[in-house]
Amino acid sequence: MVLNSEHPWILSASDDQTVRIWNWQSRNSLVVLTGHNHYVMCAQWHPTEDLILSASLDQTIRIWDISGLKKRSTSVLEESNTNKASQDVFGNVDAVVKFVLEGHSRGVNWASFHPTMNLVVSGADDREIKVWRMSGSRAWETTTYRGHLNNVSCVLFHPKENVIVSNSEDKTLRVWDISRNYAPLSFRRDSDRYWVLASHPRLNLLAAGHDSGMLIFKLSHERPAFDAAMANDVMLFYYDGYVRIYQQHKDQTSSLFQVKALTTSSVSNKRPKKPRKLWNNPYASATNYNILLWFDGEESEYELYCVDKKGTVDICGNRTSGNSVTFVTRNRFAVLTQTGEILLKNMENQVKKK
Repeated sequence: MVLNSEHPWILSASDDQTVRIWNWQSRNSLVVLTGHNHYVMCAQWHPTEDLILSASLDQTIRIWDISGLKKRSTSVLEESNTNKASQDVFGNVDAVVKFVLEGHSRGVNWASFHPTMNLVVSGADDREIKVWRMSGSRAWETTTYRGHLNNVSCVLFHPKENVIVSNSEDKTLRVWDISRNYAPLSFRRDSDRYWVLASHPRLNLLAAGHDSGMLIFKLSHERPAFDAAMANDVMLFYYDGYVRIYQQHKDQTSSLFQVKALTTSSVSNKRPKKPRKLWNNPYASATNYNILLWFDGEESEYELYCVDKKGTVDICGNRTSGNSVTFVTRNRFAVLTQTGEILLKNMENQVKKK
């Protein structure tokens, strides 16, 4: 069951093959939506439009237009015209089917609207996740994601990040980046199957229910990459695509340079947009900045930026893979490679010693 954020309504899905809208104040059924021919596994409100969706083991997802019910219903009319509401829906006035999404080869366990875009995501017993796009007059399948080894129990769009989160009876929780086509991140439990997912509407928090209980987690770090170990009460930090400098004695923040990584694809095309770590060279002169940005992804990489006293920014060398980096002298830094080797490099990102 799902509460409506604007009206005293509850949306429910049932094994009797129907979807119902209830008034929790009067405890009356306002609308009975029929059309599925198997168990209805879930139903969801659209976040902004007069739509609801339902997912069923009949292998379909239905999008329902309830604008008639919204226009007619006020708190007074709901109480006085309950019988009329029921008659209207069976006459296809209060709620009508707008789209029937077909494409799964087995029963659909879950479907969710995108919080801001005209997209729907669904997960089914065929072990597939599908993304559907809606327009004013039609809806169609755009993408299919495969990787789960058992029934997909639940799937949703992350409210803040451009990813899909799913879980399954294969005991894994997976994160799919919908902007890039590469293998998802996977988190596995040893003995518990996953069944349900929920996301906080405003915070970077998700919850996943499994056989033994519930897991609450975050997908990304909320604290920005920063380096406060600097003289003269100055701190460098990353925010919104820029490396910025904060001067405590002036209580002033300004942008130092824009990070090129946000607008240029990585060589591996698997790199997250935000750096995980930022280091400023503590051995450099007070007027110059040598800054290392490290990106933690499937293939961890780093970039070296050099800023002179005139404010000229130079990307020193190409982006390079590395599991970790740190400055060791004024003009040298060390890199831990993916093979476990430690390389000593200069400010042109050239290897000087292994």
